[in-house]
Amino acid sequence: MTSYSPRLSFLSSDQKRSLFIYEKRLKRYIKNNKKVLWGIAILFFINFFYNLNASSSVYFELDDEYLGTYKEKYLRTIKNKNEIYTNDFYNKLKIMGYLDDLVNEPIEDPSSNTTVPPYEILKKFYPNPEDFKKLSTSEQAKIYVNQILPQTNFKFKPIQDTVYRDVYYPKKYLDSRLTKWLKIKDILTEQELETLEINDDLFKESVLSIKNKKIEFNENSSKEIQNFFQHLKLFSKFFLKPSVSTTTNKDTSEPIPECHAASAALLPWLSNTFPTFTKYNQRMEKTVFHPFGEDISVDQCFVQELKSRLSGKGIVITTTNGLVPELTGLLSLLRILNTQLPIQIIHNDDLSLDAIKKLVEVATEPVMNLPKPTTYKISKVPTLDLTFVDVSKSITYKYKSYFSKWGMKLLAYLFNSFEEMIMLDTDTVPLLPLEQYFSLPAYKETETLFFRDREANSFLYDGIMDFFVTYLNGEEDFNYLQLRQATPETLNNRFFGEKARHYMEAGLFAINKKDKFDGVLSSVTQQFFKLISGSLHGEKEFIWLGQEIMGQTYKFNDHAAASIGELTNDRGDLVAKELCSTHPGHLSNDGQTLLWFNSGFLSCKKPDSYYKDINYERNEGKSLLDLKKEYLSPLRITSAVIPPPAEYSIENDGSQEPGRGWVMTSQCENYLWCAYDVIGGGLNTNIPKGEIYTFSANDVSNWEYFGQTWVRYFQFGKTGSKADNGYLEDDAFDELGLDDYTIDDDLYDSSFASDKKPSTGGKTKTGNQFAKGGFASNSDESFDAPDKDDEPEPAAKKADSSTAKKPKTGVKSSKKTGKKTGKGSSRTLPGFKDADFIDEDTNNSGKSKGFKETDELEDELNDDDFDYQSSRKSSKKSKSKSSDSKAPAEEKIISLDSSLTKASENINSFFNSFGLGVGTNKVDSKKLSSFADDSEIDLDDIANAPTATGVASSDASNRDVLREQLFESLKKDNAEVAPEEKMLEDSQKVL
Repeated sequence: MTSYSPRLSFLSSDQKRSLFIYEKRLKRYIKNNKKVLWGIAILFFINFFYNLNASSSVYFELDDEYLGTYKEKYLRTIKNKNEIYTNDFYNKLKIMGYLDDLVNEPIEDPSSNTTVPPYEILKKFYPNPEDFKKLSTSEQAKIYVNQILPQTNFKFKPIQDTVYRDVYYPKKYLDSRLTKWLKIKDILTEQELETLEINDDLFKESVLSIKNKKIEFNENSSKEIQNFFQHLKLFSKFFLKPSVSTTTNKDTSEPIPECHAASAALLPWLSNTFPTFTKYNQRMEKTVFHPFGEDISVDQCFVQELKSRLSGKGIVITTTNGLVPELTGLLSLLRILNTQLPIQIIHNDDLSLDAIKKLVEVATEPVMNLPKPTTYKISKVPTLDLTFVDVSKSITYKYKSYFSKWGMKLLAYLFNSFEEMIMLDTDTVPLLPLEQYFSLPAYKETETLFFRDREANSFLYDGIMDFFVTYLNGEEDFNYLQLRQATPETLNNRFFGEKARHYMEAGLFAINKKDKFDGVLSSVTQQFFKLISGSLHGEKEFIWLGQEIMGQTYKFNDHAAASIGELTNDRGDLVAKELCSTHPGHLSNDGQTLLWFNSGFLSCKKPDSYYKDINYERNEGKSLLDLKKEYLSPLRITSAVIPPPAEYSIENDGSQEPGRGWVMTSQCENYLWCAYDVIGGGLNTNIPKGEIYTFSANDVSNWEYFGQTWVRYFQFGKTGSKADNGYLEDDAFDELGLDDYTIDDDLYDSSFASDKKPSTGGKTKTGNQFAKGGFASNSDESFDAPDKDDEPEPAAKKADSSTAKKPKTGVKSSKKTGKKTGKGSSRTLPGFKDADFIDEDTNNSGKSKGFKETDELEDELNDDDFDYQSSRKSSKKSKSKSSDSKAPAEEKIISLDSSLTKASENINSFFNSFGLGVGTNKVDSKKLSSFADDSEIDLDDIANAPTATGVASSDASNRDVLREQLFESLKKDNAEVAPEEKMLEDSQKVL
């Protein structure tokens, strides 16, 4: 009889018997399947330990933007989620962003299609230009529209691609990147560098590769712009130029039907609608009239009709509500100057009825509120013939954004109805009857009258200037279209020869618009191309460049702009005469007559700045009220100073003598410039002296009368109006605090970093402490401010302890010059004075596209994962129109001190150990990264952190050796760089 355990006494006999049977079966099963059960147990423990480890692992879900980057490589090395809760993780992630900045910097794709140059197609049909010239204009036009235009694949599109300007300042471009690379090596360990597969050779290759890609990208953009100008030249030849009979010398041209199709392809921004012209009488009753005649018919070409219907002489002004006070002052002055010419005021349907009423009142009131004249003789004050021209419907809607601010002046230039015109800014002050400007020698000779700007310290990079040279007429333009080629005078002017960013002052200019209409059209279209508009200031250079590109003749006055006002008294023993003024003035060729000046008639164009300027030394002893009255009073003009051009500068060692001819100050909101006739005390005879002009007592008295009149009507226009929202000068961004950054020249060859020749030069003092904002690395390389230790090597010393810098002339490189001025002289380096530093919202544009730096981590793993406290700061970018303003990078600090957080982490880990938890922790890449500028990362702070255990390259001697080795390698890789005289050779080829 089977004996059962007493513990089973509560069971019945049958239950005990069944349990006994199951027990025996179980023992038999275990005995028979011992190996299988051991295998199951082993698999269980393997699964247990695997899931225990997986509960602490982390997996990053990365977007395509991470593919192939160092951020991806680094994130793939993170295996434990606890690693992402450390400062070291964030620092290293930032460093990876820096590496991607240096090695994987993205180059954007071109926005425009690659087109074929039209001459390339034309040569296939007519390799001999003489055969093409034998055809009639109508036949040539048909070949262009039906054959050439389709085969070039051309379709007009504004080219607003990024302009990579940093590569044209090779020293700064390479040194800034090398400095970052050396700091990164200080931070990363040798093992980390090996894991990332990054070393000096790869860095060197990447920097050179990126440089070449940027140059290629810029060149492609420029080629498309060049192709457009070639199309425009062909269009002008066939549809805008008259066909003159050799026997009768009369225009025998007839309308060509193909004009409409060609215009649609090249000029789609034109809406083919004439502006609206409106006149108002003193009762504000308006009359709409049509100086262009009725609208065009379907078979007419708008551009041809726009040109052919131009007639008469007149004055053109563009304005907004904010500019009405200046304009009322100008209109009052035009009346006492006995102006008889009609005036067209151009606006974009944004001029209020109140503003129009004020302007009409000033122009037509029978009795003017004039001061008592002294020497100025005035017998009768005529009224002015005003017409208000609304151009808002003349531009296709999607292109309107390109004509905001000073772009409106280009529309006024194109759409006014005058055959011969004088363009005025609202703050222009003419000092002659307007009709007399048409009688000046320059206008009589070429039917143009252009004036030169201040010869100030603002230059373009050589590489950017090379693009402008390609737009000039070359051999093909001459052979096929008989266009005038650029003359040596043009190629050696201050723009092309000295690469000066400011060449023309466009506050007043005169032109026969009908005769030079294609040049006007060329000027307007330049606004669509960022490489041009972003490199220059405003529209002023477009005016003369448009004529030059289309082969038209034009003429500048002989003198550069002067500073006008009164000479500074009490200069002591200083040699240089000083004249500080906010007004650039323009003298006649004989220097006897002041023709006009800019910036209005107030002593300070920005009078509300008096409360900020009261603390300047030059205003010492003045009360706040005195300075306010001075700023609101009319300018008194007794003298003018034309200083030596900015190509000449002096390094002064403690001397009070000026080192430059033009010095911009921060007074009057940066409008106040000081001009000096002598620099460096005049001890260097190789540096030319400026000129001082003193005006007669009669002229001074007349101008005082003009000024009193202008100020009275300015105050009338200002009553009840808003602040001046008009044109803003950007010269401050060229001049204030932007001393050139120069590093050891012994480590550089000036030709190693670009296929275009680089610029060189030295330090230039600006006379103030303002610093310019940086710009994005892709388009406008954000260079750090120069350190005190980065002074250039001293040049030869003169007896007065001044160092002379020689000028550059002609189209030679900035390294060499054909004109020597003495030992130890060198040109002021363009450097930070370049137009390339303008953000030009120049439409937007300097925005960086590809530097993916960590500025925020949203540490969200999974919904069921642990929660945690976080004290996080983020850096965000803010953009302005002139420059990039960067917020400082700030660390994220993750706190896991909460006991609840720790408990939830342990529970989650426990269940994960059995494969029952949330599994692997996932981090979305969108939570990891955002686009940020590299200036948001302080490499020095990271490198000096206690956790930094990088390669031992911080030793100064080791760093210098590495620096020199890298630059030597870079020079060898760029041995094929073009010679320094390349630009001159190219210019000679053009000729």
